[in-house]
Amino acid sequence: MNRRSRRMLALALPLVIVLALVLPMMVPQAVIGNQVEAQMPPRQESKRMSMTMNIIVDGTPVKAVLEDNPTSRDFVALLPMTVQFEDFAGREKISHLAPRRLSTEGRTTDYAANVWDITYYVPWGNIAIFYKGYEPSRDLIKMGRIVSGQQALMRSGSFSARIERAD
Repeated sequence: MNRRSRRMLALALPLVIVLALVLPMMVPQAVIGNQVEAQMPPRQESKRMSMTMNIIVDGTPVKAVLEDNPTSRDFVALLPMTVQFEDFAGREKISHLAPRRLSTEGRTTDYAANVWDITYYVPWGNIAIFYKGYEPSRDLIKMGRIVSGQQALMRSGSFSARIERAD
């Protein structure tokens, strides 16, 4: 064996050893009869729900995808509903919820709302749809995001809208 072959073998041997040790851990094997079958870990059912809703403004649907969190689930349980939206601070459309407040379980700290986020403002118990970004606040819980039809929300003054589940 020449010098170059010995060097390549010296470099490759540690890799072969590592692979021989790691691969069996990645795909556990079970011998069943005369067959060897790869055992896959049991499939975990997703606990995440896909929730979509429509906000109907003068017959125009605004589609939203909701987060899978206690606040969003609590909100969806109230649907369908008709609410009044108003502009607030030149950056968001808000609507006061009645007859009760939503769950704040799982609340995080300092959430910064992005454009078209749907949030729950804990101190007032209202939903807010941001059409401009907002600084981090521990009082906001993200509920979801508007994904289409945003233009229907860009009206001045207050307006009525029906919110209903889409799925």
